[in-house]
Amino acid sequence: MITEWRERISEHGGAIIAGIIVVVTAIFLEAAIAPTVEHAQRIGDGDLGLVRDWSAKEQSATLPGAPGDAPQPYRWSGGRSRLVFEPVVAGQPQIISIGLLSGRPDGAAIAPVHWSVADQRLATLTIGPSWRTYHVLVPGELVRRNTLELVIDTPTFVPPDDEHRELGLIGTTARRHGVAPVVLVPRVSLAVLALVAAALAWLLRGRWHAVWLTLAGVVAVGATVLLAWPWPAFAVLRSAAVLGCWTLGGLLVWLLWRRWRHRLAPRRLALAGLTLLTLTTLAPVIDADGVEYYAWLRSLAVDGDLEFTNEYLAPDVPFGHIPTWLAGARTATDHAQNLASVGPALVWAPFYLLGEALTRVGIVFGEPWRTDGYAPPYLLMVDLAGMVVGLATVWYSSQLARRAAGQSLALLAAIGLCAGSAIIYFALFESYYAHILSAALVAAFAWYWHATRQARTARQWAVLGLLAGAMCLAYWINALVMLLPAIDALAAGIDAVRRRDVRGFVRTIGCGVLFLGTSLLAFTPQMLAWQVVYGTPLTIPHGGGFAGPGGFKFIEMFLSPLHGQLWWAPLSIVALIGTIGYARHDRAGWWLLLTFVLYFGYNATLSSWHGGGPFGLRRIVNVLPLLAPGMGWALAWLARRAPAAPIAVLGAGLAWQAGLMIRFLVYAIPHHPGELNRLGLAEFLFASDNLPYDALGRIITTGWFGRQVVEALSTGDAAPRVLVLLIGACTALVIWGALRAWWRIPAAR
Repeated sequence: MITEWRERISEHGGAIIAGIIVVVTAIFLEAAIAPTVEHAQRIGDGDLGLVRDWSAKEQSATLPGAPGDAPQPYRWSGGRSRLVFEPVVAGQPQIISIGLLSGRPDGAAIAPVHWSVADQRLATLTIGPSWRTYHVLVPGELVRRNTLELVIDTPTFVPPDDEHRELGLIGTTARRHGVAPVVLVPRVSLAVLALVAAALAWLLRGRWHAVWLTLAGVVAVGATVLLAWPWPAFAVLRSAAVLGCWTLGGLLVWLLWRRWRHRLAPRRLALAGLTLLTLTTLAPVIDADGVEYYAWLRSLAVDGDLEFTNEYLAPDVPFGHIPTWLAGARTATDHAQNLASVGPALVWAPFYLLGEALTRVGIVFGEPWRTDGYAPPYLLMVDLAGMVVGLATVWYSSQLARRAAGQSLALLAAIGLCAGSAIIYFALFESYYAHILSAALVAAFAWYWHATRQARTARQWAVLGLLAGAMCLAYWINALVMLLPAIDALAAGIDAVRRRDVRGFVRTIGCGVLFLGTSLLAFTPQMLAWQVVYGTPLTIPHGGGFAGPGGFKFIEMFLSPLHGQLWWAPLSIVALIGTIGYARHDRAGWWLLLTFVLYFGYNATLSSWHGGGPFGLRRIVNVLPLLAPGMGWALAWLARRAPAAPIAVLGAGLAWQAGLMIRFLVYAIPHHPGELNRLGLAEFLFASDNLPYDALGRIITTGWFGRQVVEALSTGDAAPRVLVLLIGACTALVIWGALRAWWRIPAAR
């Protein structure tokens, strides 16, 4: 081994020495540029995520004393708000200058306003009613890292016209300036980025000269960008280095897996990993539209009816953003309205029964729960249903992707498509929406359609119709996906007419009628529910104007920070491009692509095309499995050029997706559509905290299971420990059963 490495070093010694020189140059080049950067930011404008715990952006042309006639961007601070400045040089004294005014309706000043760094108070000021610049000196001993965080503690007030806001003062601008020469401190983000890029080039079968050119090119480009736009470039370099390290880590794990996979049990690893993932994300939470979806189940199970007034207005309802207005919107049968579909409630029913059993066990152990559908076990099991349905989405997507790639790559394609988009978010965190169930049913429908399309029997047309009805039962707009069998029927009918085949034409008509009949049969639960609530089996609960045109936001749906697909699910774009490549080899790819574009284009015409406040383009989650063959084709194309290339692409995409979800969960990016729409693209892509993996621990420990484990270990009572173990065991058992079910699914017949 040692001799082999000596030979390699001797053979490539020149390249290794050149690489070391480039890395050392990158370290000191970045260190030389850092002290020259004067970080200035407009608090109400693009700030790359460095203005924290302030209100949303606003603008005004009438701020008292503000310079200039143009509208000034600003934000309101809270009781404790932060301003982060980077890059700074550790040990260098800094002067912080901030434009502030009190903003009080009566024109009063604010006092005391405390400024502190590293938990040490720097100054206590009185902020006047007119705009002015305030300065504070930060001693060098308080500048301990390459990032400086200034904390502002402010007395707050509640404006009379908005009782939901608690406001401090108005901030407009902030600037940092180093005031003394310093010794150069090595900085490594540019060097790390270069090394990671070179390592990736080598793993992707790059020769040593390609590695050398990659390393030198990254340093050259990075240095140019640093000199031209120093402040944003530092944030970009750090984010790119972190993303590159995670990608490289994924490649190394893959290489180790290739060596040791025969000594490991993949199914046991999958069970352990999925159980752990589920337990760390389970939460007894239902919110917004989920209240209506759950009301179908809870009202029938607890009250024995479909009258939802108490699900909307009862004081013991533990949900957020309850649509109370629906209780007063009476139907023709004098029921409270419910705008949601019943499909999710039907799928949740077995999990609800498991929650009922766990609730009764908890009551025996002394928990203050009631069998009213609101105790934590009910809601935890509904959340668990989302994970199980998510597994179904991955499985059926992998079966669909096998049309374009081998079994291993097809599974990777399905994982990449589902974990690299909002599918995983709605499976883990907001499964009370219908989108994860819709994605699973669309995946199953598309798989069965593709598997039987060459010579589909009458029985297969009937099964396909049942899947179509179930797909629409989960989410009505999924009916657009029925374009796929419609194309088949149209092509068969035209072919029969062209060949003057009367029997073939009649058979096509018959199969179409059979398909529609079984679709209607599967949709019957929704029609029965509408009959009870609305007095008619077919209706549009939202009203005819809900889906009215609001322009055509096709470009925005791809590129806007407001849930644009390119930024919120980049791997889905890889799949979309791959679908075009796949379609060149299989005509079915064109029909999958056409159906996806039709659904995407329809959503682009809606005034609420962005889907509101949830993660990503939530409605597009439904049809992302249609791109599974495209993802498989793209990975197969990459694998033919370098075996590690698919892993590198998936690693980068999944690392970005994980960071984005963490940002969303900890509110490092806003949720409100208005705030997201005002977020600059640079702020979204190059924010200093756009890969906050360190916040993952906070998400886990604040989840229900994490809290219960901590409480159970800290108390001497054995009952909570038993309940935690019982819920954990039930979760593992359900996931184990789901995995066994998917592994045993036979081919379509």
